[in-house]
Order: sequence, then C-alpha cells, then structure tokens
Amino acid sequence: MPAVLAAIKSLSRKYIRFPYNDAQQSVIKRQFYEIAGFPNVVGVIDCTHVRLKAPSMNDYAFINRKNYHSINVQVICDAKLSLLNVVASCVGAQLQEGALQSQSHLLSKWLPSINCPTVCTHAHGSQSSCFGLLKGRWLRLEPAGGTLLYTLEKVCDIILACSVLHNIALVNGGPFDVPTQPDEPMPMEPWPAQPPLVNIRRRQDLIHRL
Repeated sequence: MPAVLAAIKSLSRKYIRFPYNDAQQSVIKRQFYEIAGFPNVVGVIDCTHVRLKAPSMNDYAFINRKNYHSINVQVICDAKLSLLNVVASCVGAQLQEGALQSQSHLLSKWLPSINCPTVCTHAHGSQSSCFGLLKGRWLRLEPAGGTLLYTLEKVCDIILACSVLHNIALVNGGPFDVPTQPDEPMPMEPWPAQPPLVNIRRRQDLIHRL
C-alpha cells in the first residue's frame, strides 16, 4: 500500500498541471465562456473538507465550523472538471470563503454588463460538480465514507493520489455516471456590516491627531 500510494502521488506533476501557455488557456477560456458568458476564466477555485482523526499535535487547529477534524483541500478545476491545482495541507479551521464570499455587487461594480449572480452560480456549479465527481469516485473522501484513520501526512497523500486518479480517469474517458456526492456545505459567516460613516471619520481624525 505505501509503495502504491507513493507511485500514484509521484504522477501528480504529470496529471495535475495548471495551464500556463496561451494555447491551453484559450481553450479553457472558451469553454468557461460557453458555460457562463464570463470572459478570460482559466479556472474555478474552491475548498472542500475531508474528515480525519484528530492529529496528535495542535488538533484544535483542525476543527472546522461543523465541529469535526478535517483537512481543508483547496482545488482549482477547469470547465471539464479536470483538476488544475490541488493543495491538501490546510487545517480545517482555516476559513475557505475568503474576502469575496460570492458577493455579486463586488463584481457588478466593475462588470456592469454581466449578470453576476447568474455567472457566479454557473461557475460555482462547475466546482461543485468537480467535488461531487471526485468524492463520488473515492468515497473515502466523503463524510459517508467515514473518517480517515491515518496520520496527517498520509491523509494528504491519499487526497493527492485520489486527485491524480480522478484526472487519469478523465483523460482516459472514465464514465461520468458515477453517483456524485453533493459537497457538504459549510455555514457561512455573516458579511460584516459597513460601519457608520461618522465613526470612520472620527477614527481618521484620531489617527491624524496621533
């Protein structure tokens, strides 16, 4: 088992590659544009959680907002659900939404001609389908498959190996009729309210005085 896992992991640079040349990017941009009408997209990024047993050190850092231990896996996929980048090393407590949190008004300010809620829904749908297919093929990554009872390093290796096999299956025409597993949603943090303008001005006045 360790030798097989290491062998599959060693193929990651061959099968999980971000498209850096213009020809590859042009193909992916066209495919995403056909899906959502959004130009110049070369990948969709999101995170998903994979359960693991509590690590022997700093286990509290791996407790996510659903109160179980997990690895927060960051993935970039293309329009055909192929994995372009996989980072299986983030602790479960690390926030995955980032600053944007799919707030459509942040895009609409710069792209008034694009229906941002529709675009975000279609783009995020690609990533959700990717996670569903990945976890549908490899149920050990899905909560229904139970908790991975291995060391932290081995869990990360298993996630990467499953990602490699996912891309190999796509390259070789693997079936898409795998029962997909909907990705487990994480509770959303409320978007912080904008402080009153008068408070901002008072803060600025205090800074200038100091």
